[in-house]
Amino acid sequence: VASLGLDASSKSFKLDPDYKKSLASLSTKSIGEFTKGIVAITLLGDNPASYQGKNYVKSLEGLVAKDGSIKGTTGPNQSVYALYALESVNSSKVSVTAKYLASQAMDNGAFWYNYNGKFADDATTAWVIEALTLANKKTYAPVINKAFAYLEGGYKQDGSYDNSGFGGNADTQSCVL
Repeated sequence: VASLGLDASSKSFKLDPDYKKSLASLSTKSIGEFTKGIVAITLLGDNPASYQGKNYVKSLEGLVAKDGSIKGTTGPNQSVYALYALESVNSSKVSVTAKYLASQAMDNGAFWYNYNGKFADDATTAWVIEALTLANKKTYAPVINKAFAYLEGGYKQDGSYDNSGFGGNADTQSCVL
């Protein structure tokens, strides 16, 4: 929101009514929607710990296992959004979640998504770099640097990034950049 020059905390920033309605009925059944909703509520200047009678922060923190993994996720591509949400509400669970997420790096430095197995993914790797940088850049510098090296290995002459061999796409390029 800030990159667009908007101030989400001002009440002049409006979303369509359907989206606001969806924020009032977030469910942990979809970790991605749930965690992105918490971030959206925070960006809008509202409190996800007390949003329309619901405590989404408590629900999210309840999904964090003792080891920092997130119940209901299938890999870093989903866990990273839980970390973003925890960071957005200044949760005490950021540290343990970031530590677990950092441990999920593949040998080549990439972070992965699960689709009938683990697949290294440029976009997920870029998201995790950002999330770990926010959590504690100094602590996670070795993991972040290795992830950067992985991404740089996929740099193509045309300026795109493609470690997977599927060709660059706008979503992946924006995440990596």
